Amino acid sequence: MANYLTTDTDLTSVANAIRAKSGGSGQLAFPAGFVSEIGNIPTGTTYYMSEKTGCYYPKIIDQTLPSIGATDYGGRRWSYCDELEEVTVRGLTGIGTANNYIVRNCQKLKKLILPDVGGNNNSYITTNNPALEEVQLGSVGHYMEKMYGNAFSGCTSAFTLTIYVNAASLANVTTNITSSSPFGATNATIVYRSSTTGEVLT
Repeated sequence: MANYLTTDTDLTSVANAIRAKSGGSGQLAFPAGFVSEIGNIPTGTTYYMSEKTGCYYPKIIDQTLPSIGATDYGGRRWSYCDELEEVTVRGLTGIGTANNYIVRNCQKLKKLILPDVGGNNNSYITTNNPALEEVQLGSVGHYMEKMYGNAFSGCTSAFTLTIYVNAASLANVTTNITSSSPFGATNATIVYRSSTTGEVLT
C-alpha cells in the first residue's frame, strides 16, 4: 500500500468542503469522521429533505442548511417516522404553499424548531402529530408575516407554539386564529415574541 503525505491545511480544506455539503459544523477526525460525514450527504436536487413514508430516523434530527427558501423546499417532508421526537432545521426560510408539511403523522414528535423560517406562510407546517410539546417559528431577526389557518391541523396535544413577529406582522398572523382551534390545533398555547428583542408580546 502506497503512503502519501499531506498537510493539516489540506485536510481542513477537504473537511470544510464536506461540511458545506452536509450541513455539519463539528470537527471531523480523519479518516472515519470524513467517511461518516460524506455518508450524511443526501442525493438529489432537494438534497436536505425528502419525502419519507414509513421511514425510520433517529429520535433527533438537527440540521443546519444553506439558506433555503420555500421554492426550493419542494413540498418534501418526513412522514410516519415512528421514532422521531425532535426536529430542528436552521436555514429553512420559508414553508411555501399547498401541502408543504415539514413533518406529518409522527406519533412521538415532541419538538419542532424552525428558527429561520418567516414570510407569508400559506401552507400546513405540521399535521397529525399528537404528542407535540413545543413548536418555534422564527427567532430574533426572523419573523412570520402571516399564518395559514390550519397550519397545525390534527395536532391535538397541549403544546406551546412560539411565533416571532414584528409590530406590523402581528395583526396579519392573528387573522386566521380562533380561540377554539388556533391554526387548526385543538389545545395549543400561543406565545408571540418580538423578532427584534425576543421579549414576549402581550
